[in-house]
Formats: sequence, structure tokens, C-alpha cells
Amino acid sequence: MGSVMEIFLIIAGVVLLFFGRSLYWFFLGAIGFVAGMKLSAIYLAGLNPLATLVVAMVAGIVGVVLAIFFQTFSVALAGFISGAYLTYNMPDIFGYQPLAAYQLAVLIGGVTGAALALVFFDWALIIFSSLIGVVLIVTGVPLVFFARLVVFVVLASVGVAVQAKSIRKTKEKE
Repeated sequence: MGSVMEIFLIIAGVVLLFFGRSLYWFFLGAIGFVAGMKLSAIYLAGLNPLATLVVAMVAGIVGVVLAIFFQTFSVALAGFISGAYLTYNMPDIFGYQPLAAYQLAVLIGGVTGAALALVFFDWALIIFSSLIGVVLIVTGVPLVFFARLVVFVVLASVGVAVQAKSIRKTKEKE
């Protein structure tokens, strides 16, 4: 099941990388799914992998429902989860050891992400969805440190550029 899940996460990462802002509901569903998967793997360790998948799917559905009915709250929640998830994964991506106060750093990343999402909605969606898309892609593909770093920077830049172009097209139509 691990390889199927990795393929699913890589595909979700590609969709987020290029269409995260346009598919806002998918972005919230995907980060809800990934957060549910990570948290259930930590707090429900040892359970059947199917239980982890069910928890992740419920979290993803909650993310979509929040996106539809409670936009301001869901924007803040998406920013918080995005900031926390990115902070949580940065030691692995950039090849350094987590700090002693790692949980505090993740909390600070989450609060910062929530604030940025509320203030800079479109750009926060673009940057967070691109970065989370890249994290999903890079963590699913076995790469050595330097290659992982280069792929991370290049894909993040391309994702932000592609999505920023979609903002310009939308504003030109208005």
C-alpha cells in the first residue's frame, strides 16, 4: 500500500503545484488528508493502515466542507496547516536535524501561515499550494540531498510562476 499512497501523494502534489489556487477546495482537501495521515501515523501508530487512510480521508472531507461553508475560517486553517506542515518537513527537505524546540517551531510556522493566509489570500494560496505540492513530490521520490534541494527550488519556482500567471489572466478578464 505504501507505493500506491506515494503515487497518490505525488499526483496530488503535481495538482497542488500547478492548480492549488484555482482548485482551492482541492487544496484544503489535500492538506486535510495529508495532515490527517501524518497525525494518525503519529498518534495511532500500530493500527491497521486502513484506519490511517480512513482518518486521512475524513480530515480531507472536513477540509473540503470547511472550504465550501466557512471560507474565512478555512483560509486561516489552511494557512495554519500549511505553515505547520512546511515547518515540520523542512528539516527532512534541507537535510538538517530538527531543533530541540521542534514542536514550538511547527506551532510558530502554523500561526505565521494562518496570518499570511488571512492577509495575502491569493498569494498565500499560490505559495503554500506550490510548496506543499513540491514537498509531496520530493518526499515521494528518492533523491540525494543536493538533487532534492535543486528539485525543490526549481519546482517551487515553476509552480509559483504558473499560478501567478493565472492571477494575471483572471484580472485581465475582469
